[in-house]
Amino acid sequence: MTTANHIVGGITIAGISLSFWDINIFSDSTYLAVGIFASILPDIDHQKSIIGKIFFPISKYLDRNFGHRTITHSLTTFIPLILLILFIELNFINPLTGSNGNPYFLIFTFGYLSHLILDMLTVQGIPLFYPFMKNPCVIPANPSLRFKSGNLKTEAMALFVFTMILISAYDLFANGFWTTYNRSFGTIKHISREFGRQNNILKVEYDFWKYDHHLKGEAFVINSDEFTTTFYKKDSLFMINNNDNSVRNVTLLPTTSDIVFSPKQLKFNFISMDSLNSILSNIVLNAEIHSNDKFLFNGKISDKISMIFQLKPFINQLQNDTLNKENLKIDSEINKVEEKLLIARRLNADQKQEKRQLLSKITYFKDELKKELNIYNKNNYEKKLIVLNQKLDNLIFKKEETEIYFKQIDLLKMQKNKKNNQYFSGTILYLEEDIFNQNKTANSIAFH
Repeated sequence: MTTANHIVGGITIAGISLSFWDINIFSDSTYLAVGIFASILPDIDHQKSIIGKIFFPISKYLDRNFGHRTITHSLTTFIPLILLILFIELNFINPLTGSNGNPYFLIFTFGYLSHLILDMLTVQGIPLFYPFMKNPCVIPANPSLRFKSGNLKTEAMALFVFTMILISAYDLFANGFWTTYNRSFGTIKHISREFGRQNNILKVEYDFWKYDHHLKGEAFVINSDEFTTTFYKKDSLFMINNNDNSVRNVTLLPTTSDIVFSPKQLKFNFISMDSLNSILSNIVLNAEIHSNDKFLFNGKISDKISMIFQLKPFINQLQNDTLNKENLKIDSEINKVEEKLLIARRLNADQKQEKRQLLSKITYFKDELKKELNIYNKNNYEKKLIVLNQKLDNLIFKKEETEIYFKQIDLLKMQKNKKNNQYFSGTILYLEEDIFNQNKTANSIAFH
C-alpha cells in the first residue's frame, strides 16, 4: 500500500484499538506523531519510501541484505522492537514526566501492527515469520479479494474508506470504546459500569421526567451502582433510582471529565465542633462521627451519627438545662473559694503591715538600748524587745493557703470548660467541592 494509506489506515486502526484503553490518539500531538512514525516504519527496508529516504543508510543496508517486505515486516523485528519501546517508556519516559501507564508502547504497537495487517491484505502479503518461514501470510485467502499494491483505483478506494472511518470514529477516539458503548445504552446500570472503571469523575448529560417535570442538563457523578446514581450539580446533590416510580424516560450520556476522582479520607480524634463543620463543608461521601456529649443534626439529638452523600452537612451544639445547672453549681463553688481567697489575702496584708510596725519598733528600741546608760532603762528596753520579738514570731501568714485556693479555682474552671466544650472523633470520606467549581464547563442550571 502507499504511504498515505499506511498513515491514514494506521491512525484509524491504532485509534480504534487504543480506544479500548481510553487513549485518544488525537489528544496529544506526540501521540499522533508516534502513531504515524510507527505506521510507516516497516517500509524502512525500501530506499524509495519516505521513511527510507529519511533513514537512508539503514534502508540501504536492509534493502541490499534482506530486500523489501522481509525482516522489518515480520514478528522477528516487531516483537523485540515493541519490547524495547516498553522498556524505554517504563524506565526513562515515565520517571522523567512523572506519568504512569504505557501509552507510547500501545500507540507504537498498534501503529506498527497496522502496517503489517494492511500489507497482509495485499496480493503479495508479507512473510510474517521471516526468516524462519519465508511463505507470505495473507488475508483473506482468496487473492481476488485482496488489494493490489500500486493500483490507483484500489489505493484511492482504500484511502476513501479509511478517511470515512476516521471521521466517523472521532467520537469513539474522544470518549473511548467503553464510554461510547455505555453511552449507547444511557441507563443507570451502564453509568455504574462506567463509574467503576474510571479514574476521573464522570460528567453526564441527563434527560428524564420526574412526575410532570422534564429535567435536562449536565451533572457530575459522585457515586453509582446498578440501582442508584448520585449526582452533584452546582451546590446540590440529587439521585436517580431505578425503583423510583416517579422517574421515567431516563437517558444518561456519560463523558470523562478532566477532574480526577480523588476522595479524601480523614480520621480524627478530639476535634472541636468548628473544626468538624469546616471539614464537613464539602461533599461528604461517608462519615461516622461520635461525640463526648449530645448534639443536634438534621433536627435529631444524638451523640453518634452515620451519613452518606451529604452536601455541606452542619452540626449544632445542644444547650440543655442539665448543663446549665451544672455550670451554675460550679460557679457557686468558684465564688465560695474566691471569698476565702479574698479573706486570706486581706489577712496577709494586715499581717504584713503589723510586721513592718513591729520591725520598726524593734529597730528603735535596739538603737535606744545602745545609747542608754541607765541600767533601769536598759532593762525596760530589753523587756520591750522580748515582747516585740515574740509578737513577730507569732505572726502566721496565709501564703500557702492562698496558693491552694488559686489551684482550686483553676480546677473548677477547667471542669466547667470541659463540660461546655464538645469534642468529636470518627472518620470522614469526602470530596472537596472546589474541584467542581474550577471546571468551567459545569452547567449553571440548578436542579429542582
